[in-house]
Amino acid sequence: MGKARHRWITFLSSRYLWGRERDSKNVTQILSALGLAAGVLTLITVISVMNGLQMGYISSILEIGSYHIRIDAQDVPAEFEDAVRHERGVKSCVRFADIQVLSQGSLSRMSPINVRCVDPDAAVGDAGFMQHLKITGGAFSLKGENSVILGSELARYLRLKVGDSFVIMAMSGESFKTLKPKNVDFKVTGIFKTGYYEYDRNLAIMSLESVPMLQSGPPDFKLGIKLNNLYRDKALVERLSTITGAQAVSWRDYNKAFFGALRMEKYAMMFLICLIFVVIGVNIYNFMRRSVSEKIEDIAVLYSLGIQEKDVRRIFITEGAFVGFFGGTLGVALGLLISINLNAIFAIAGKVVSWPGQVFSRLFGGLFDFARVQFQLFSPAYFYIQEVPVQVMFSEVMFAFFFAFFAALVSAYMAVKKLDVKNPATVLRCE
Repeated sequence: MGKARHRWITFLSSRYLWGRERDSKNVTQILSALGLAAGVLTLITVISVMNGLQMGYISSILEIGSYHIRIDAQDVPAEFEDAVRHERGVKSCVRFADIQVLSQGSLSRMSPINVRCVDPDAAVGDAGFMQHLKITGGAFSLKGENSVILGSELARYLRLKVGDSFVIMAMSGESFKTLKPKNVDFKVTGIFKTGYYEYDRNLAIMSLESVPMLQSGPPDFKLGIKLNNLYRDKALVERLSTITGAQAVSWRDYNKAFFGALRMEKYAMMFLICLIFVVIGVNIYNFMRRSVSEKIEDIAVLYSLGIQEKDVRRIFITEGAFVGFFGGTLGVALGLLISINLNAIFAIAGKVVSWPGQVFSRLFGGLFDFARVQFQLFSPAYFYIQEVPVQVMFSEVMFAFFFAFFAALVSAYMAVKKLDVKNPATVLRCE
């Protein structure tokens, strides 16, 4: 009996949803489903682009700047460094030092920068570091005397290229009173680009052998540790602190403010986009109320046949569930299609926008030279990124689908929560 009840409830809901031939009353249902699809599509596309941008920044910071775990090398006995490198879950361990200096280019331009001093062999063995540090000029070579590798934006600002002289103003002296500036010449052996402007503009990489030339006093070395799984950092922080006796700092604590700001930005964007579903939910509520009023005689007939009110209510709730399911499924399909092919879509749009100029140039010959003009939505002349990074997460796709589905379901439930058919005989008599 239960299966038969569900079968006829589903049958009536589908009949009410699609309507009869030549019946145009289901236009509202179709528009509501398309509205849900548009909301899901927008949510998936925007969140995927935000994920791509944010994960690109986070990866650059973790792989180049802060590492996954940091430990002050001064607090770690030399015999314990090998123990850290061979600890289970540790992918690499690099000794490094960060020093703030003033740099000078060929045109006497001064710029404050951060110098990252690393062991050249250990840095090359760090796959994540080398993957994000894309060499655009020269090579990653720090074995020569006074060698330096510059970020692309820093090299452009100082107007330096591979082989040029790079001057650093450092402080020397045995005490604070005797400190005085000195210029140290370095040779540019390579230029890198990370895609993260902060590093490309303010970072220079040197060998650990350059530390005595850049600062006075004992060097402030640190151990930068990379993990096989960066989300298993808490247990390793406790274990490494126990092994070395020094305080280990996780990437969550070291970049807490920045990562927290990115998370709040993402949540705020998701909240604003989810307001679309509120508007669509109101539309579904209105069309369901109208659908109930238009089918009042059908409801009276069902009552007269002995159908319970809760079953009649389920008919219209199932109708709303159909709208939510079809709208959510269509939105997920279109959202994934657009997100995965977003850069190709932008490239096609650029060609379409450039086409009128090329046609105009062919018509008027040499009067206007538009043939060489190629419009780009993200032109390198104006934007730092050359393509839009996209990262689709399955959990967020399912969140968008179920949010749309439940928005339709709740709207349908609220619309039929109270049916106005109190006396079926009166309704049938009037009709």
